[in-house]
Amino acid sequence: TLRDTLKKYPGSIHWHLKLGRKSGILEVTLWPEQHRAWFSVQSGRRAPWIADEISRLDELIRLRLWVD
Repeated sequence: TLRDTLKKYPGSIHWHLKLGRKSGILEVTLWPEQHRAWFSVQSGRRAPWIADEISRLDELIRLRLWVD
């Protein structure tokens, strides 16, 4: 897992997530200052596990940060 910030979004937190040795990378960006979060997957980094992980993380983010 790589954690960084995106210069385009000051104060954001950006991760590259992998699932063990499986292929695929899910990018997650939280921008607390703007109450935003998003997921992205580059075309060459798609994998079957990513859709389930997005659903799981989306629920966690909503419950813990921005209860809707």
